[in-house]
Amino acid sequence: MQIKEEYLTTIRELRDNFNAIVVSLGQISIQKANLENDEKLLHQEYIKFGAEERELLSKIETEYGQGDLDINTGDFTPNK
Repeated sequence: MQIKEEYLTTIRELRDNFNAIVVSLGQISIQKANLENDEKLLHQEYIKFGAEERELLSKIETEYGQGDLDINTGDFTPNK
């Protein structure tokens, strides 16, 4: 005995939709993992550049004293 063709067609469509969703969920999981990895790497770079900037500012302060630096012009105004 066979079931009605319309049932079989509907079951196949549902199965195809289910499989498409599973594939999409897998792709999203991979994209999420990649984004999390990118975020981690960017956070590490942020920390690294912040440390480099602090080190350079410390050198500038040692050489020029405390003051204000205009990074656009290079003008340094010492504190009084």
